[in-house]
Amino acid sequence: MIENSLSTRFDTASITKLFTAVSVFQLIDKKLISLDDNVLDILDLKDTKISKDVTIYHLLTHTSGIGDDADEEAGESYEDIWKYKPNYSVRELGDFLRDFIYREPNFEPGK
Repeated sequence: MIENSLSTRFDTASITKLFTAVSVFQLIDKKLISLDDNVLDILDLKDTKISKDVTIYHLLTHTSGIGDDADEEAGESYEDIWKYKPNYSVRELGDFLRDFIYREPNFEPGK
C-alpha cells in the first residue's frame, strides 16, 4: 500500500477538461478573452502546423483539427509516447505542446 500525501501525484486524464472549460468561461465572463479568439494570437508558437484559424471555441468543442499526439488510426500507440518521456517529466503546458504542434492537422478547424 502507498500512502497519499500532499505531494502525491495522480494521473487526472480527461477529467481536467471540465476544469479547463470552467476556467475559460470565467475568463470570458471577465471579458479577458472570447470564444472567437485565435489561439495562435495567444500562444507564442514558432513554426507550428496548427492552423491560424483555430479558435478557443474549436479547442473547447474538439473541432480544431489539431494533429494528435499519437495517431492511433495510423497505428501509433499513445502508450508509446511514455516509453521515451516519463509522465512525471510533464509539468508545464510546453511539455505537452511539442508532442503535437508540428503534426499535420487532421482536418480544417470547424469541420
